[in-house]
Amino acid sequence: MKQERRKVQKYGCIQFENLTYRADHLRGRDGETVALRYDPADVTTLLVYKINADNTEEFLDYAHAQGLETERLSLREIKAINKRLKEAGEHINNDAILEAMLDRQAFVEETVKRNRKDRRQAANEQVNPVEQVANKFATPDQKAVESASEPARELPKYKVHYMDDFFDED
Repeated sequence: MKQERRKVQKYGCIQFENLTYRADHLRGRDGETVALRYDPADVTTLLVYKINADNTEEFLDYAHAQGLETERLSLREIKAINKRLKEAGEHINNDAILEAMLDRQAFVEETVKRNRKDRRQAANEQVNPVEQVANKFATPDQKAVESASEPARELPKYKVHYMDDFFDED
């Protein structure tokens, strides 16, 4: 787990990567510096530790990103979202980050569906080649007309056996 230090703001809130986190046990600790530990794969929940005078740490509470309690968001994703929102000149807060994250998820899902459809179509065309419409309705070449006038080869003939022929009737 990675570690950071932050000051507790009003009402027990903490700012980390432009997200606002809240924890019940941080109320009344305004201005106090705390240690945060987090999993880079999911920064929606932070572990908050009190820093004692002898530099030891004591676990206080879990802090959850407001409005993102049910979501998963990696540190890499939050940094990319923050960069994109900053370049767009938008105000960065939990709601803007949530909206950007949901837009990105919808874009990824649409791209995956489109890619899957394209791959299936390409595989289908390899297995079942379809004559192009331009070739289908084009006028035939002289060579094609000459080859069409050649006598057709006779198809092989097969003898059909029915299962009833193999069994004796009583």
